[in-house]
Amino acid sequence: MKKTFIHLLPRQGRWGAALAIMVLLALPQPALAHGVVAQSGKGGDTAWAQCNYDDGEPMSFAEVKVTGPSKSVHQVGHADRQGRFAWFPAGSGTYTAVFKDGLGHRGQVELTWSATPGSLSTGTPEDQESSPNADSSSVSRWSRAVWGISAIFWLSGLIFWLQARRLKRKTQ
Repeated sequence: MKKTFIHLLPRQGRWGAALAIMVLLALPQPALAHGVVAQSGKGGDTAWAQCNYDDGEPMSFAEVKVTGPSKSVHQVGHADRQGRFAWFPAGSGTYTAVFKDGLGHRGQVELTWSATPGSLSTGTPEDQESSPNADSSSVSRWSRAVWGISAIFWLSGLIFWLQARRLKRKTQ
């Protein structure tokens, strides 16, 4: 009978390796999910927010909940096809827009609104605010996935090497 590497491990080592793999698979894996990028801005007497996945695809028709400065719900609705949502602020303060797509992705952005009578904002880029949870790293999603897979292979190789070393000591 041809023996494979797994057969060289002692019986309790096989169970330990299987248990380690099951534990690693049971842990949350956020690297497999889309990242979310949200931004907000002002235009006239209207506040707006837009939410996209990190690959540039808009979070179309996501549920949006806007809370006002008093932390109470100001408005609830759905984003449009381009992932945009607009509302009329009721007064000065910080408004928070939370986007949920129903698949577990969530984007959140805050906008500080100052109501000054008679002044209209033009919605210039200076009025835009980035999401506090936007992924600001310059490493792409694919690079992170490759690094994650290589870490899994490195860890499993280390486990098998330690078990083979222990087995070699027992047989000497």
